[in-house]
Amino acid sequence: MMKTLTALGAVGVLGMQAVAGTNLLANPSFETPGPGVIPFAGWTSQFFGNVEFSDAEVTALDGVAVCKTYGTFPGPGVQGDSGLIQRIPVTPGQQYTATINVLNSSIDPLGPDNLCLWLVQWKDSGGASLGELNVQAANPATPQDQWNQVVATGVAPAGATHGDVFLLFLQFNNQSGAIFWDDASFVEGEPPATSCNVADIAEPFGLLDLNDITAFISAFTAGCP
Repeated sequence: MMKTLTALGAVGVLGMQAVAGTNLLANPSFETPGPGVIPFAGWTSQFFGNVEFSDAEVTALDGVAVCKTYGTFPGPGVQGDSGLIQRIPVTPGQQYTATINVLNSSIDPLGPDNLCLWLVQWKDSGGASLGELNVQAANPATPQDQWNQVVATGVAPAGATHGDVFLLFLQFNNQSGAIFWDDASFVEGEPPATSCNVADIAEPFGLLDLNDITAFISAFTAGCP
């Protein structure tokens, strides 16, 4: 299955075998909700705004559940953001790769001014910021109804003891729209190998539909192997 790639730094090629490091994120595919008011187990460092467990609105890329984010609608002229954070210990001088997949649904697409970020903030033992990886994960032009992969990679700076991994929904002008997130990873080195869906052979990639069936029949009729 082909996907859209957005990256800061090196980007892995989908469908190729890669030496995968251990995924350092807990609950990376958002399968386990809670406890209590916490929307997702493992993602307990901080959350704010509208962050929800969803297992019925879209088809998950991995497992059955996804993370849904949307604005807080605080009123005209006020920014209403939502986000989720997980804190991961890191080693200075080591390269880290953060990967996640986002879906912009045509049922509730991003408003014209809204956008989403996927970022890692490097912190020292006292909590001071030492820089960050910052990738625009989605905007109103993001292709709809397909999973789009976002990749950020960089080296933990001197003095870093941990990285705060963020998914962030930025709402402006009280505009509507939601973004779904799934299948995240944060690894030391290259991202985990990603498998391709061999049945997804026609656009729009990331969605199995009648176009894939038509393409298969055409290729079969033409005698393609």
